[in-house]
Amino acid sequence: MNIIVFVSLLLVIGAFLLLAKQFRARERRDRLRQVGRVSTWQDVEIRRENFVKIVQTNFGYGKEVWAFVLEADQIDLTLRAFKTGVLILPRPKLHDVERFCQSHGIKFSQTLVK
Repeated sequence: MNIIVFVSLLLVIGAFLLLAKQFRARERRDRLRQVGRVSTWQDVEIRRENFVKIVQTNFGYGKEVWAFVLEADQIDLTLRAFKTGVLILPRPKLHDVERFCQSHGIKFSQTLVK
């Protein structure tokens, strides 16, 4: 009987942690939208001459793709985001991004953020 209670408690705690992480990620995306730091892949393709590099990274919210107008890629720790980049939502397929960058001479990299 005690094992059933223990497993049930673990499931409830796990579900709570998962929901809390999803809520924090949604709140972060909303804050990025409010400050104008979110774009779509179609917008990036249309304004391709404005971007000098595209980076795939993970700030703890899953894999993200960022487009940069400047080479600088300083991190804003309050938003856990790049200061000069725009987040591309929804995330495009990696092979589409690589092909786009190769055909337009845009630097592409994958960055690990701790």
